[in-house]
Amino acid sequence: MFRQRSHSLVLFTAVLVSMAASCGRKRLPAIGEAFVAPMTLNLRADLAPRSKESGVVKHGERLEILLRRRRFAKVRTEAGAEGWVDSRQLLSTQGMLRLKRLHAWVKKQPSQGRATPLDLLNVHIDPNRYAPSFSRISPDGVAEVIGRTVTRRGPYVPDGGPAPPQAPNAAEIKDDWTLVRLEDGRGGWVVSRLMTMNLPESVGMFAQGHRITSFHQLGQTKDRNHGLVSNYLWTTVSVPPEKFHYDRFRVTVWNTRNRRFETLHIESSIRGYYPITVESKPDEPNQQFTLHYAVGNGPVLERRFAMEGRKLRKLGERPWVQPPQEPDDSDPLLPDEDDKQESAWWERAWSKVKSWRGR
Repeated sequence: MFRQRSHSLVLFTAVLVSMAASCGRKRLPAIGEAFVAPMTLNLRADLAPRSKESGVVKHGERLEILLRRRRFAKVRTEAGAEGWVDSRQLLSTQGMLRLKRLHAWVKKQPSQGRATPLDLLNVHIDPNRYAPSFSRISPDGVAEVIGRTVTRRGPYVPDGGPAPPQAPNAAEIKDDWTLVRLEDGRGGWVVSRLMTMNLPESVGMFAQGHRITSFHQLGQTKDRNHGLVSNYLWTTVSVPPEKFHYDRFRVTVWNTRNRRFETLHIESSIRGYYPITVESKPDEPNQQFTLHYAVGNGPVLERRFAMEGRKLRKLGERPWVQPPQEPDDSDPLLPDEDDKQESAWWERAWSKVKSWRGR
């Protein structure tokens, strides 16, 4: 009996000492907030590279910034864990809002075809090799192509700030990037050459070594042996699409007599731009579609076509101004994104209340 009481007294004393120590520990005030940019980020107990891990946070989690040392920041999670991280792996409030706007904007854009990565592929928040990657596409996964851009390879500056000047004689290397929509609806950037468009090989063989940049199903042909076979509108480019997205488009249809794909229409030496849209459903007899391209040094025009059976007819054309290729700060978030923001605010407030009660 005496031993039990003695053991309980020792345990009670240890708890009191622990509580006193925790109450006496000074809690650093927050000097700002940030959000986790990559998929996962390790917190380190100290600035030393081999310092022990004090926690792991995931993309989108809100952190309180406590201290700054050069390019490092000491942060605190909603659960109260503290540690040091590389500030280049963090997004400011505005940066996180900009990423959410990109996700919302991408959801509303027409697809330019589906693509598959050649290997496990990182999806970046900006078209820069050193930008954090918030997701990955597996080799058997797919993503929808939304846009393309070419950027100069260089250091990454978080939140879209001005890039540091490079040496005048530095070799300029450019990277070709594709803006994709993931299966969960979010948008991000991948290296273009690491993706391949999911156009059937029996159609893609007509590309003649040029890069396929988009494709759309353009109705179907009924074949006695093969059933319904899709026809395609697709584009290629012979050089990296730095100034335009394609320099050739082609309509390929299934020939039931020869049982092979054949080119119904082709236009080359053009300057074409996304988006390409098909207004008709695949099972409709007549297919209508729209492209935006210039011939020679002429202006870029919006051109509408109709495919009626095995004949292609031009419906008309009109001047066209290329819309923004990315959202800007004036673009609103989608309603569900606003709801998520409100929910996140309430969750943060409740988390703080719980942490105060647990102190």
